[in-house]
Amino acid sequence: MAVLRWTAVDPDVGVLSYQPRRNGVVLTTLGPTARSHADPGGSGTYDVVATLSNGTTVTSAPKVYEASQPPGSVLFDSNLASGGVTAYAADGGSIQNPQCITVVSDPVLGAVRKVIKVTVNETDTFNTPNPRSQLETGKKLAVGANGAEFYAGFSFLLPAGFPAQWRNDKWITLAEVYGPPYDGSSPSGLGHSYLANNTTLRTLAIEQENLLLGNPTRGAWVDIVTHTKLSTDPAVGFVQHSYNLGQGWVYRPKQSKATVTAANGGGANYHKLACYYALGTGNAPLTVYFAAHKLATSGALAAPNSHGQVWARP
Repeated sequence: MAVLRWTAVDPDVGVLSYQPRRNGVVLTTLGPTARSHADPGGSGTYDVVATLSNGTTVTSAPKVYEASQPPGSVLFDSNLASGGVTAYAADGGSIQNPQCITVVSDPVLGAVRKVIKVTVNETDTFNTPNPRSQLETGKKLAVGANGAEFYAGFSFLLPAGFPAQWRNDKWITLAEVYGPPYDGSSPSGLGHSYLANNTTLRTLAIEQENLLLGNPTRGAWVDIVTHTKLSTDPAVGFVQHSYNLGQGWVYRPKQSKATVTAANGGGANYHKLACYYALGTGNAPLTVYFAAHKLATSGALAAPNSHGQVWARP
């Protein structure tokens, strides 16, 4: 594998995109803040083409570093380009309300990447009165005092028009680790939480433990890597987040906690992506995009790369 790194075009203002190429073939199209790209192909002649806002291009030679395949193994890969969403069933997982889900070209990067578009109406319920559609991996994450340790990687994007104001008594879940007996809320889920039993409005706040994303920019990808140790013991269990909003990876400190509770301690857990929200938000239908869903035994293997910036936690 080759890791390419380049400096910003001068002046940096006015850059629309960067396209790293191998032997003249475009590998991907990245945003204006991108400064690196990992190429599994790993050999050839590389250059990077910057497209400027005035319609011209600038071609430069990146620094190329040879890198071995990251250690560890991939436990699940959504692999949308080759199979749509079939990887979930092949893994022993499931999709709830599949009519809500389509595989489309990336709304930011275009046809170079396939992503999942989830649109949920208030009538799209499943087992609860609350609307949802979700994609679940197989139940392979062991629980107990010394359960599974893994990295979950994925990207999400909130499109233009996604509501910024939510009632205190309404919530949305975008991702979580969960399992039987499904008795209450997951001890570790990404979303906007219920705050109080009243209709006062507050600004959307996407959070999980100490990962505080707030009200993300609409139409922009958020890359996430979460390192989790499943355990009923708060001294053993932990969650550790990394995220990238396009300005580079931010690595949050580890947070110790019981990641297995009465809600999910009855058997092996799964990881899911979801558009799952409280009935009566007044905002339906809601749409969320997801990409690059993986589980792995190392962060480098799980990490998404929407912004052309390689995950490398210190």
